[in-house]
Amino acid sequence: MRPLQTTLEKTVFNVFALKIAAVVLFFALNLSVLKTAADGLAQLVLLWGAAIFLYDLAVRRRALQGPGSVFLWLFLLFYAVSVALNLHAQPKNEMALYGYLLVALLLFYPLPKEDGGEEALLRQLRILTGVYLGLTAAACTASFVIFVIRYDTTFVYGGISYYVGVYEHRLWGIFSNPNSPAVLNGAVLSLLQLTLLKKETAHRRWKQAAVLYTLLISLVILILGQSNGLLISLAVFVFLMAGYVGARCVEKRWKWRGAAALGFLLAAVLSVAALFTVFEYGRQGLSYLPVLVQRLESLTSSDGFQPEEPVDLERDPSADGSDEMTGRPEIWRRGFQAFLKKPLFGNASARHTEEMCWHDRQLLHFHNIVVQALASSGIAGTLALGAFALHALAGLIRGRQRFASPTVAVLGAFLMMHLVNNMGEVTLLFRAELSLFSFWIYFGYLMALVNLRRSESAPDRLFRRLLSGSFRQKSLPPQKEETR
Repeated sequence: MRPLQTTLEKTVFNVFALKIAAVVLFFALNLSVLKTAADGLAQLVLLWGAAIFLYDLAVRRRALQGPGSVFLWLFLLFYAVSVALNLHAQPKNEMALYGYLLVALLLFYPLPKEDGGEEALLRQLRILTGVYLGLTAAACTASFVIFVIRYDTTFVYGGISYYVGVYEHRLWGIFSNPNSPAVLNGAVLSLLQLTLLKKETAHRRWKQAAVLYTLLISLVILILGQSNGLLISLAVFVFLMAGYVGARCVEKRWKWRGAAALGFLLAAVLSVAALFTVFEYGRQGLSYLPVLVQRLESLTSSDGFQPEEPVDLERDPSADGSDEMTGRPEIWRRGFQAFLKKPLFGNASARHTEEMCWHDRQLLHFHNIVVQALASSGIAGTLALGAFALHALAGLIRGRQRFASPTVAVLGAFLMMHLVNNMGEVTLLFRAELSLFSFWIYFGYLMALVNLRRSESAPDRLFRRLLSGSFRQKSLPPQKEETR
């Protein structure tokens, strides 16, 4: 590699630096108190990503090398047609969203083997996860302080109302939406960071203590936020990880395979039951915390103590005129109606469709990734995404031995958690937000670690040869699979 090219890829065209910038800026965009400042800066990710993508196509072509990239390219091709057909509605927003999708799927997801081995991947994971956890700890701490002192306010930005503090019996804190998985990611990535810090030598105990604090404060905010979708998603993660730990512990003691399965189920079920118990009684206990703080303040005050009621954290599911699922069945039905209007290529983001109007307000999505895929990208885009999902699943099954590593196991549970969450939300595609980038970044690391010592699949090899030929570049020979 030429010195100039090396310098450019370490500075201007550094994909890892772009990942960190995307996480920082879109995390800030997820905070109501920083939204006005971060709104314009977040577009730097799009501009910087476009420059790196064009450079990549001309020089590195890493966008062709991710597992299953052929299907992501097909999806983006079909979705480009969808955007073109619906460009009259919101041209600026549709084109910007398409650019963000391109950055996430073709820059953040692929991790070519020539970028480095396992140690390089784990080092990047430690740095990136450390940045995310630092942001999570700061935002959750600020939200917790706001809850304790009972501070509440509301402001309007861009025609949308944002709440700070407790609203509708839920803690919003400084987050723009208590249903956003930003805090959930922080809790789960705390466990990932603990596995990554095992090989750390410098200040490891201090780092572990900081990670444990982030885990604790994230769980507190999740309890006070009372998002049913996030709780179910966290329960899926706990089920998988507790079962994983239980199975490994039993397997070491008894070599009988049935004992490992029994250990998995026992540990998973008990852990999930404990999780729901902690969330239920934790919410009740935390509601008295502001009263306790007020009582402590009265000890140093001459005004006397006038006790207030505990914070009311009893949610009313019928407050918005919907049911226990907050109207999702009806929203899904409307999503299918939008799909039937344009079944082949869909409605792009679909925000301009009449089906997006719900209770006199504009929906941002159809609260289900499959329904959203059909409504936004039609049959063509959904089939491409389905083919990618099957290809990724096959790759994970082929590399299942790698799940013996706790780091890989946590990443796998993280993936499943988000897939379950997107049965009731839409965060992985079709929206330019934090989870679009965080999911595809960590998904890329999972696939890279699982396939580190494996050769390319036939579709990937054929696709890269065809595209490399179109760019008049000799294709790289497939790497032989190592055997141990």
